[in-house]
Amino acid sequence: MVGRGLCVKLSEYVSGVVPAAPEVLADPDVHKGPFSTVAFLDHYLDEDCPTGVGGLIYESKRDRAPKLVRDALELRIETILSDHPHLDNRVGLSRYTDEDGLPAIVLDYRTDPRDQDRLRYMTGRCERLLRAAGADGIRHKATGFAQGSSHLHGTCRAGDDPARSVVDGWGRVHSAGNVYVVDGSFMPYPGGLNPTLTIQAHALRTSKAVASELAAPHAAHV
Repeated sequence: MVGRGLCVKLSEYVSGVVPAAPEVLADPDVHKGPFSTVAFLDHYLDEDCPTGVGGLIYESKRDRAPKLVRDALELRIETILSDHPHLDNRVGLSRYTDEDGLPAIVLDYRTDPRDQDRLRYMTGRCERLLRAAGADGIRHKATGFAQGSSHLHGTCRAGDDPARSVVDGWGRVHSAGNVYVVDGSFMPYPGGLNPTLTIQAHALRTSKAVASELAAPHAAHV
């Protein structure tokens, strides 16, 4: 089970341009600022979206100057949505090795057709949002999510059945009582948002339980 159930989150950029006054475009700081200042969950649960579960839409400014639009004000947003867990999606080891003799990592991932439909729906909502803001020249850009995104989950999934999971609800490995997993891989389902706070909460909860056991070896989890 280790390495199986890989979830990566689906995502796609959608951008457009809006007219702006010459003095605005001449301002060297016009494209600078926080990467994202606006996000909303209006379509996180959406009965019109396939399966009824959509995703997040948020502002996604470009962070590399050579990629900026120079003759217009660019609006770029991104949609992110969770993918359906499948045990066949997995992380494995390649037969090829590096200079240190260590095997390379292989991601074996295929997008569920239901998720492809959901992504099309959400990028359609992105288009509608940009057009309502007065943008034209709408363009889509793939993010390469299937190659591994920044939100990876599922490869040491939690569960009660050792035949279908790696760790229990506390992150303790079923087959090794003194080994715990506290990163995002314990999550069987990724959800459609940034997982950082969930991972931190799980790690803190597990750490407190381990510390409690070390202080009182026979104490039960609380």
